[in-house]
Amino acid sequence: MSYLRYPGAMLSILLMPLFVTATAAQSGVEKTERMERFEKDGIVIELKPLALEMDGYRNFELRIMNLTEAPRSVHGRFRLLSRSGQEAGSCTLFVELSPGESKTRTKACKETALSRSYRFEIVRVYSFVLDQE
Repeated sequence: MSYLRYPGAMLSILLMPLFVTATAAQSGVEKTERMERFEKDGIVIELKPLALEMDGYRNFELRIMNLTEAPRSVHGRFRLLSRSGQEAGSCTLFVELSPGESKTRTKACKETALSRSYRFEIVRVYSFVLDQE
């Protein structure tokens, strides 16, 4: 009944859990990034950003799949971007896959400045695997 005297009090009580949840999400405590999927020439790469483990590095979990019946080599590139969109680092991915093979990798990219976002691209898919002698 005391809520009738102070209608704003009821509203603030109802909104309080929403505010706490938003604060936790903004602080990165339970922030989960969604997985992205890239495809090119029978290669599928699923990419998921990981939580920051070490200052100066952005970590990514990758699952690379060769859906073809021939060996493939994959060249990919990460570009780390600052808040203003300027380049804040980059790194390269190179993976060799047998026909139908799937590999999981964790890739750490060094930042040259504080990065807020990233871009990934499959640069090229080669129709061979380098022989190791």
